[in-house]
Amino acid sequence: MSILVNIEDLLSGNVVEGTRMEFKKGWNPKPIMRSVCAFANDFENEGSGYIIVGVDEVDGKPIRPVFGFPPNDLEAVEKKLIGLCNLMQPHYMPRTSLEAIDGKHVLVIWIPAGSNRPYKVPDDVLAKHKTYNYRIRFNSNSIVPNPEQEAELLQLTAKIPFDDRVNPLASVNDMSSSLMREHLEKTKSRLLEESNKMTVEELAEKMNLSQGANEHLFPKNVG
Repeated sequence: MSILVNIEDLLSGNVVEGTRMEFKKGWNPKPIMRSVCAFANDFENEGSGYIIVGVDEVDGKPIRPVFGFPPNDLEAVEKKLIGLCNLMQPHYMPRTSLEAIDGKHVLVIWIPAGSNRPYKVPDDVLAKHKTYNYRIRFNSNSIVPNPEQEAELLQLTAKIPFDDRVNPLASVNDMSSSLMREHLEKTKSRLLEESNKMTVEELAEKMNLSQGANEHLFPKNVG
């Protein structure tokens, strides 16, 4: 699926703050999974984070033109990502999108704040014997929280922002597909073109505006 923002705008830092982005020259599962966990925990209630694979950086700024991510590796990496995310406690799955820029491709991993936080992840997802820890974002790093931060993280479970909570009294079918597409047009998302073939339920799920079991999705208050 495509991300909700234009890749050029994302890399420019004009739409998403730099602390909510992480750049990786190549696929490196150990630090990537630590950051997936940290963004999912959303300690600062910023909403989401992005990991862009195929982009080198200096002092947190992307180097252009981008290094690139091999499109032929996408399926294999996505399968690995699913397996690694199954290691998280509780289970969490980010969204991925292959985006074209600078004549190459990059893999964007979009990590919306998880509704079942706090999450733990192994310090080394490839190790035989795994040690689990919570992870949070501190400045531009994915760190193990200190005791005070961990206590605050545990309290966040009861403090999910109103916009991210589901509305059990409403239906996804009540949502306006035209308003959703209007937002995609404003953000110049490639998802706009794909949305023409989607139902309201499918579009709401792709935009992270709904939650629940496949057979019964509820809209989030933000929708």
